[in-house]
Amino acid sequence: MIGVLLATWPVPERHKGIVVDPEEKSAGWIQVKHLVDAGLLTSGTTLTSRTGAWGTGTAVVRPDGLLEVDGKTFESPSGAGRYVKGSVTNGWWFWRVPDGRKLRDVRAAYKGQEPKKAAPTIDWSALHTMLEALPPGHWTTYGSLADAVGTAAEPLGAHLATCQQCTNAHRVLKGHGTVAANFRWRDPSDDRDPIETLRAEGALVNGKPDPARELSSDDLQVLIEQ
Repeated sequence: MIGVLLATWPVPERHKGIVVDPEEKSAGWIQVKHLVDAGLLTSGTTLTSRTGAWGTGTAVVRPDGLLEVDGKTFESPSGAGRYVKGSVTNGWWFWRVPDGRKLRDVRAAYKGQEPKKAAPTIDWSALHTMLEALPPGHWTTYGSLADAVGTAAEPLGAHLATCQQCTNAHRVLKGHGTVAANFRWRDPSDDRDPIETLRAEGALVNGKPDPARELSSDDLQVLIEQ
């Protein structure tokens, strides 16, 4: 049937008609090879990592959809990202295509979704989702949370101070592991000590935030992508 339709109504000259299996597309498990097959990524495209202590890494998209880094091949963006970063990371957020978009934006196009675009005001929905996913016994910093959301620590801190939708805000600390002076519980009558609450949750060691329990920007992104 599809062959007959394509023969009757061919695609314009120099365009390529590709049939994507709707069952495969809706299955949820999307690989780079699917983006290549759909023409959203071309073989030879160089992906660039987000910058950090590891410097800047590059990965080349192969015709089979694998990513090649330093002569090694990886089936997933996260695998390639972990090799470059040296620790776990969400590859769909970690890699960017030459036009500046994150790889997740290309994935969104494949899924038929519109990638999020910058708006004149900050959309705090991603922040609320990350805070909801922030597990007991763990903590993060304003800087890491702001980086994961895509804003600066100052406006994020100001939002947290008055936000009525922000759960688990006591698990967000200043860079040196202390509670912000303007921290407030959502319930004005709540008089709990946030440090004692963190202690009860198991986030402290020797009275201080446990470094092993800190979640980085990448950790936070992985939380909401699972």
